[in-house]
Amino acid sequence: MKAFKIVSSSISLVSEKFLVFFTMIFPVIIFETLWHISGGLHTDGIVTIGSIGIIIFFVLMTIYGIKAVVGIHRFIILNENYSYSITKDGSIIIKIALFGFIISIIAIVPITTNPIWLIYLSSYPVLSIVLLVLAFFFAFLFISSLSLGFPLIAIGENKSAFNLLSIFRLAKGYRLLLFYQFLMIMLPYVFLITLANTFINNLLIVTGLNILLKAYATILLVCSISNTYLLWKDKN
Repeated sequence: MKAFKIVSSSISLVSEKFLVFFTMIFPVIIFETLWHISGGLHTDGIVTIGSIGIIIFFVLMTIYGIKAVVGIHRFIILNENYSYSITKDGSIIIKIALFGFIISIIAIVPITTNPIWLIYLSSYPVLSIVLLVLAFFFAFLFISSLSLGFPLIAIGENKSAFNLLSIFRLAKGYRLLLFYQFLMIMLPYVFLITLANTFINNLLIVTGLNILLKAYATILLVCSISNTYLLWKDKN
């Protein structure tokens, strides 16, 4: 019930402050669009403007994506106005990027080892499917359980991106709450994108929908994590 209330309040906040959040995510939308365009211009084995653009726009998309995450957390928690300056939050962006990379790598280990399972469990297809589902469940639960670290790092309350155990302990009592929020936001996004890929034959439209829906889901997820942090803060 708490997860539903937090997600609902986040939806209301995003609707109310739409321009504020859109300002933060707008560079990501632009650079991701240019990244896709560069991918279409890329020619295998040949260095072209498209292949160079793939690298440049991916880097910019990633940097401003992390910048948007930091900006949303600081806006909701500290009521701080957003700035496009990268240097202003440079150290925080690096720490957030490092933290996200570390927990993502750990989370996907069971998934990436699935081909090995298939070799040894080829005679047990049902068991292989069950283990794969459990691997994805672990990835979602692990990332969501540590997601409280993003606002902590963003506002400067946690100085280290390596102290995973400390963040995991701090989130005690809120891990499932964060996990439920993650599912409530990401499952509809995946469902809508799957529908678009199934029923819309225009690649341009599907790509555009994917970029916009991903941007909205990201804003909503970060807002929900921020609101969970505020709830955690009040009780601690």
